[in-house]
Amino acid sequence: MITRKLYLALVVLLFCGAVQAQDPLYSQFYHAPLHLNPAFAGTTLAPRLSFNYRNQYPTFANPVPYVTYAASFEQEVESLNSGFGFLLVSDHLGNGIYQTNYLSGIYGYKVRLNRDYYVRFGLEAG
Repeated sequence: MITRKLYLALVVLLFCGAVQAQDPLYSQFYHAPLHLNPAFAGTTLAPRLSFNYRNQYPTFANPVPYVTYAASFEQEVESLNSGFGFLLVSDHLGNGIYQTNYLSGIYGYKVRLNRDYYVRFGLEAG
């Protein structure tokens, strides 16, 4: 029984390559909808371009800057019941100690349940 659990643990570890789960938190998260959920792509009738800036801990005596920049664009394509977009994020911690940059492509699909209700599904790759 122990060897079975050990094998299972090893298999799980082998399939867990690089895992990142730390997303920046925004105080006004509703201005970064694609960062919250890729299903939000195409929820507006017009194209949406968003820019976000976050500076955490700016007033400490010995500041370690933690700054995040983000830009996103989304567009609905009504004939396809879909929305498309991209998300570009740059996260800086310290004076160049740690920095991450990523670009994601986003797709959202809308399914009509009845006259008044829809369900949206989203996919983000990047």
